[in-house]
Amino acid sequence: MSRIRVTYQQLIAYAAGELPDTEVAQVEAHLARDPSAAETVARFRMARATIQGDDGTDPPPETVIRARGIYDLQSSAGPSPSLAEAVVQAIARLVFDSRAEPALAGLRGQATSFQLTYELFDDAEMELDLHAELDDEADRWRLVGQIAAREPVGSLRVELCRTGSGSVVQAVEGDERGTFVLRVARGAYDLRLHTRTGVVVVPDIRME
Repeated sequence: MSRIRVTYQQLIAYAAGELPDTEVAQVEAHLARDPSAAETVARFRMARATIQGDDGTDPPPETVIRARGIYDLQSSAGPSPSLAEAVVQAIARLVFDSRAEPALAGLRGQATSFQLTYELFDDAEMELDLHAELDDEADRWRLVGQIAAREPVGSLRVELCRTGSGSVVQAVEGDERGTFVLRVARGAYDLRLHTRTGVVVVPDIRME
């Protein structure tokens, strides 16, 4: 009596648990008498389990915290962002830092004032002037920012967050020229700029 032939495709479907019930008994009978076929099924199952298994390395906790701080727009200190804001979001790119200029080479001690320039989006740039208010017993810094763009900035909300936390420390509205002023304690912060075009995150501004 001739034996019913089992195809390689049937073996793989059986190993993946995708073989029709009407063919399972036939394949299992074949496996019982064909060690090489049984080995094929075992190898496939092992490879499949390896691919599906999560054996990756978890990211460092500080990376997770910082990612949440940048992208968590659901802050209790301000209004919830619109759907458009949540979709149109960008990270500003630092293009100038006066602390890195050759003229400052050889100077010792902490900087008490410096300037930063960032590229935003749609040919827009933001300049930040930062000054330490040394006479203030609270050891605070004054941030003056201005956005320069081809089109008027219009509505502008600026949120200052502790770097990596996502919690809003201070929030202000910019004027019609795209200018805003903040006074904060020494530390590291992220800025979130809510404009009519979207949201831009300016990460890790350090005043030390």
